[in-house]
Order: sequence, then C-alpha cells, then structure tokens
Amino acid sequence: MLTFWTAALAFSQATLPMGTLVVDAKVPTEFTVDGHRVAELTWPGEVRVQVTSGERKIRAWVGGYVRDLTVTIPPDGVAVVVVGRTGLSAGDVAPIGDAGPVAVDIRVVGSEPVTLRLDDQKMTVDAGETRTVTLTPGRHSLSVRNASGTVVWATGEIQVDGTSPIVLQLTEGRAPEVSGTGAFYASGT
Repeated sequence: MLTFWTAALAFSQATLPMGTLVVDAKVPTEFTVDGHRVAELTWPGEVRVQVTSGERKIRAWVGGYVRDLTVTIPPDGVAVVVVGRTGLSAGDVAPIGDAGPVAVDIRVVGSEPVTLRLDDQKMTVDAGETRTVTLTPGRHSLSVRNASGTVVWATGEIQVDGTSPIVLQLTEGRAPEVSGTGAFYASGT
C-alpha cells in the first residue's frame, strides 16, 4: 500500500485546532474535503492530511459514482475514512502500542442490515451503524449474511495482527473490505 502525506489544509482564517484525516482507499478514487480537491489515486493507497478540526464534508468519486460523507475531525486526533467499492465509512482511530487485543470497527455501508458470525458470536448490524468488538491476534472465523441469515455473502477468516485498530466494512452481496493491518481470507466453506 502506498501512503501519501500532504500539506495542512486550513479551511478558514481563524486559528482552529488541527486534526488528521486519513483516507484509506481500497480502490482508485479522487476526493475532496469541503470542496477542496485533495488527491486523485489511480491505485489503492492511503492519504494523510492535516485539516482544521470539526465537521468536514468528504466527497469521493469511485467507479464513476459520487459518494458523500460528513466526518468529524477531532482536535489533535485522527479520523479515518475507508473508501471501497461498496461506499464510504468513517470513524476515530486510537493507536495501539504492543501486540494485544485489537478494536475492530464493524461498519455497514449498504442499504440493508447484515448478520455476521464472528467466531462463536452472532450479531446483526444495521445499515449505517458501527459496532466495535475486541479480538485477540490471530485468525478468526467470519461469515457475512443477509439480515435473515438465509443468504451467505462471504465466508472465511479475518486476520488480526494485534498492533493497530481494524475497520471491517460490510455491505450486501459483497466480500468484506478490511482497513488497517488486518486481512480477510475467503474460503469456500
């Protein structure tokens, strides 16, 4: 993955606290922050930019479609936007030091709820909702289904390395998209 650092973007003349916006693009994209063009990625990559804290409107073009998302940039903090084939999602990320249990944000960006089984835990996550679970380092079984559980969209394992938070982005009919140092490995069972 390629990571870019860009210069600070101050969107007002006032001296406001700054925060970091990280855009983790899983697909080629172009994006703006409050109407200011920030980057165009012709391949998957990560862009980090300093912006004034507060609510910011992110607009991304993915596969010819425009996707909009409002993100709150915390003062002196980090907000991460994941850009995938299935849409955009955002959240705050706190770094983790040594290997240990990892916070995994499960975000549903589609139009319908998703039922998933993560190891032995079954849960339903509504569209637009973010649910956080804690996982130990290693591989964990994962099955993603429709809300009633009758249609299997993906089955496999999620790899957790234990050194940084992970975002698991889900939508109907698609394989999970993973941001952070984790990975999803599909299986046929």
